[in-house]
Amino acid sequence: MKEIDRLIRDALREEDAELFEKIGGEQRMHQVILDLFRGRNKWLSLATLVVTVLFLVLAVYAAIQFYRAEILRDMLLWFAVAAVCFMAIGAIKIWSWMEMAKNETMREIKRLELQVVHLATKLGRDKSQG
Repeated sequence: MKEIDRLIRDALREEDAELFEKIGGEQRMHQVILDLFRGRNKWLSLATLVVTVLFLVLAVYAAIQFYRAEILRDMLLWFAVAAVCFMAIGAIKIWSWMEMAKNETMREIKRLELQVVHLATKLGRDKSQG
């Protein structure tokens, strides 16, 4: 992929290369995570964050109760509660990763749209001059 990017940059003129640098590039991980809490579904991301913290607190409590239990039945119950909580946390994290991937895909589509508009404007300018 890096080779393709280099070939594209080499093919572009200087002004086009500057535009490509503005719209190109990957975001850092903390920016990608913060993007989850922006936009239309920020309330949903905030809700999943709260639910994740609640599940984590419940899982820790269940783990403590597991070690304090003296009867096998109680131990199995608290283990099951902790396991379900950790699975729920994992499912929420997978959903978050899918949202981050969707946001990255949308960002790439917007970059392509901007490049197409820039190219169309440039071609229109060249036709009117020629």
